[in-house]
Amino acid sequence: MISVPIHLVRYEVHDGEIVPWFVDRCDIPWLRDLVELFEAFVGAPRRELESRLRRPPEARLFRLVVHVLWQVYSSRLEVSVPPRKARAALFTAAAASRDKTEALAAAAHALGV
Repeated sequence: MISVPIHLVRYEVHDGEIVPWFVDRCDIPWLRDLVELFEAFVGAPRRELESRLRRPPEARLFRLVVHVLWQVYSSRLEVSVPPRKARAALFTAAAASRDKTEALAAAAHALGV
C-alpha cells in the first residue's frame, strides 16, 4: 500500500468538503520524465538517482510524486546481498579491524561480492 504524508497532499476546503487539486496538463511532460528517470535507475544506488532529480517549478507536487515513486520503485531494488546480511558482515568485519577499507574488503570477501 502506498501512503502519502498529509503535508504533501494539495487540496482546498469548499463548503466543508475537501477538494483535491489534480495534475494539470502542463505537468504531464515532467511527470513522464520523472517516471522514466526512476525506470532508468532501477538497480542503481539511490544516491545516484537523487543526484539527478531536478525540481520543476511546482515543487510541492514534485515532492508528492517523488514520495510515491520511491515507494513504488523501492520494491524493485536489485541487490546481490540482502541489506541485513551485508550490514551484519560489515559490522563483524569492523569489529575485527580498525581500518575502514580493510573492514569493507573483508566483508565483501566474506559475502563473495
